[in-house]
Formats: sequence, structure tokens, C-alpha cells
Amino acid sequence: MARNGSFDFIRKRILEDILNNNLNNLKAPKQEIDLLYNIKVKYINLNSNNAVKIKEEINNLPIIDFEKVKIFLNENNYQYFTKEKEVSDINRIDQRVKSKILSNNKFFIIEKDNFLSFIFIDKSFETFDGIVGNLYSVKSKEELDNNFLKCENLLKLRDNQKIINKEYKLNELNENLKNNLVDINDYVKLVNENENIYVVLCDLNFDLTLLNNINFNKIVNSNVSEIENEFMNKYSKIFDLIILNE
Repeated sequence: MARNGSFDFIRKRILEDILNNNLNNLKAPKQEIDLLYNIKVKYINLNSNNAVKIKEEINNLPIIDFEKVKIFLNENNYQYFTKEKEVSDINRIDQRVKSKILSNNKFFIIEKDNFLSFIFIDKSFETFDGIVGNLYSVKSKEELDNNFLKCENLLKLRDNQKIINKEYKLNELNENLKNNLVDINDYVKLVNENENIYVVLCDLNFDLTLLNNINFNKIVNSNVSEIENEFMNKYSKIFDLIILNE
């Protein structure tokens, strides 16, 4: 017991030294988008002589999302493989993917010869704390199209009595609004007494210091496991340890 206690103390001190020495290498992302969002890129990849047909069929699906595309491919016995990647630094990813993220494009296709890659962008807020959304609420008995609901258009119509503009703290919104109002021009359609109510996100204000702290802690935590594994591999022989994989 005494030996184990001594080892745990030494282990803690060494890990602290390693982490402190690596702090300068834990570079927090500089882009606001990296701080504000948790971004995941999901890929469905396939190689087929029927690539043109598959692409056309998927583009014609009523709803195109990651799970529905997989279901379609499975039902038609198309072979594919998937991959998922979390984006921690937008400047270090494929430029094609980066441009789609920055343009708020949630789905696109990359193709080359018989190879197809269906790419889905999943964005969510890293935290709702300290974020204020500028929302437009538009009432209409008619269905409104996407162009009408663009923020640049609503700004011109803000004096209309059917349009209300107000700022809200995101953490005080209901789950439906918080989860679906992520990018500028995102909107949620509600229905109340036979009247449509469109809630549109048109701007975001946030506490940059708070987001930097959250992101830095996330980066540190992700490095702790890697550093600890390095420690165990390096010092296990010195302390004659037996490492058991649970």
C-alpha cells in the first residue's frame, strides 16, 4: 500500500510537470467559429459503377440526412463506409469542407470518377451560456418562403407590425429553438391558432472570454488522456508496473 501511495504521488507530480511543459503547445483555436460551435463532419463514402444513378436517387429523397441516406443505401444493397470527425480548428481541414461550413451548407457531395462522398455538417453550440441571439418573429396566415425569411429582407421590413425583433439569451429559450437556431438565417416555424409564426436567428453576441476558457479546458482535457498514456508507457518499466487493460 505504501509503495502504491508513493507511486500515485510521483505519478501526479510528473503528470503535472508534463502538462505544464506542454501548455504552450495547447493552442486554442483563433477563429470565433471554433469557439462558438461544436462541429462534426459525417461522411458516407462509396465506390460504384452506378455513382451517377445513386447520386440522382439520393438528391431526390424527400429528406436528406445521414441516417436516411444510410437506410436508402442498405435497402438497395449498395456497399459503403462511414467516417466521423470533430472539427477543432477550421483552418486545418479540407478547403472544400471549410467553405461549406462557412457558408452554412449542411449537406453536399464530393465526387470523382466512380467515387462518391456524401458529407453532412452537424453544428451545435459549444455552450448556451453567455450567448445572446437577435431574433425576428414573423406572423403570417400564408406560408412564407426562404427568401422572404432571409435576415437581410427582414431588416428592411422591421417596421411591419407583423414582425417583432428582440434579443434573447439562448439558455432561456425552449429546446426546440435552442437546437434549431444555430446559424444566421436559421428559422423555426410554429403554428398558433391557424397562424404561422416564423422565428428567425439574425445575429449572435457572445462572451468571447467565456468561450475561450471553455475551449481551452476542452483542449487540456483531451490532452490529459494522451499525456497519461505517454506517462504509463514511459515510466511503467522504471517502476516495474503491470498495466492491466480493463
